[in-house]
Amino acid sequence: VACRPEASLASLLRQQNALVNSLFFDMDSEFASPGYQVTNTKEAFKVSIDVPGMKATDIDINIQDGDLLTLKGERQTDTSKYNFHQSFSLDPSVETDKITASLKNGVLEVSAPKDPAKVEEAITKIPIQEITETNESDEGQVEEVEVKQTVADEQKAA
Repeated sequence: VACRPEASLASLLRQQNALVNSLFFDMDSEFASPGYQVTNTKEAFKVSIDVPGMKATDIDINIQDGDLLTLKGERQTDTSKYNFHQSFSLDPSVETDKITASLKNGVLEVSAPKDPAKVEEAITKIPIQEITETNESDEGQVEEVEVKQTVADEQKAA
């Protein structure tokens, strides 16, 4: 008989999820956290989220407070109720009035294009000082001996 620890772990996780669901949700409800993938480029913020068995009418997508993308879904069968809720913070360069969504083969795709002019404004470079050596005096004070140029200063010089 072969031992499969991953099977035991998967069984344990299913039991744990069932226990949590029974404690915090309706007995006839299953709360799911579907798998999703986020892509954030200079051109767009995109989310792909697995919602098998759901129709477009089961899903609600909205923007809250101008920068919070919220995806909610609920599907009921004769014996149970499935729902999810996922939110994503959007940066100021996203053009919220141009967000699109599509549902195909159980995968919800949400695309939020960005304004190229605002992308550059939204990026703030944080300089890093690299301290190579320190001396400690008899009074416990630390004296910096050599400080290299920050990354930001090196880029400005180039």
